[in-house]
Amino acid sequence: MNIECEHREIFNRKIYAIDGIGGSGKSHSLIKLSESLKSNENEVVISKIAGMGNSERVGTLKKILYAREEQRKQGNQTERQLEDHKKQKLFRLATKYQTNLFLKSLDSYNENTYHLLDRTPLMTLAFCLSEDPNNPYIDEIKEEALKLTKLLNIKKIFLLDIDPVISISRQLARSTIGVENQDSMINNALDIIQPPSDVREKIILNTKKIIEKNPNLLKKEISLWDYSSYNVIVNESRGFHQALEIAKQEIGLEYIVIETDKPIDDIVSIIKSHII
Repeated sequence: MNIECEHREIFNRKIYAIDGIGGSGKSHSLIKLSESLKSNENEVVISKIAGMGNSERVGTLKKILYAREEQRKQGNQTERQLEDHKKQKLFRLATKYQTNLFLKSLDSYNENTYHLLDRTPLMTLAFCLSEDPNNPYIDEIKEEALKLTKLLNIKKIFLLDIDPVISISRQLARSTIGVENQDSMINNALDIIQPPSDVREKIILNTKKIIEKNPNLLKKEISLWDYSSYNVIVNESRGFHQALEIAKQEIGLEYIVIETDKPIDDIVSIIKSHII
């Protein structure tokens, strides 16, 4: 897929991104930010870039990924499939595809449109740095992530920084709110995440508090294979910082870290102050 040959110049486009580990509040922040910018009579578009997304083609990749993850956890993957996992092959294919879709879509919008990106191609690099810093394909993954990120010409990336315990609790709350077998679902997910026993209890208590205080919480379908181990989640936050700093040094990317221990309106105000 030759993305470079298919996109038009985007240097004057208003393209910004929000990134961070799962449960950091990206979706909520993007929705609130979009509503706030639209109130100023600006057109705003939210686009998914990294991760798996929801398009038909990416949905196929997602099914393959889940099947392979199940095989991997059971120790039944082939050598080639294990190699594909190290290369993050399916995630990278999805990211390239979604990047290309976004670049093609720009022709449908005028230059005053605000484009808000949900994640960036740096997500794959951040995850690899957190999962296995000795992965032999990290340099390959880094070069591709930087190339795609530069191609998107993102003006600024806002990294939402959050305590991993809170991020896991938010994910569990959004995926189990309103279901009858809530306790069972939470425990099944935590069996995969494998936090220390004291942390597990904190996560369960936090999850139930979030659900209790937010009865209108936006539900999100999350597969068990979407959950990483606790150690990876803890390291993933560090991985995002590393990936963004690499991008700053190598392609001049601007990024701003926002602590999420504050009301959502304050987070949106901070982001807006750097956009408008």
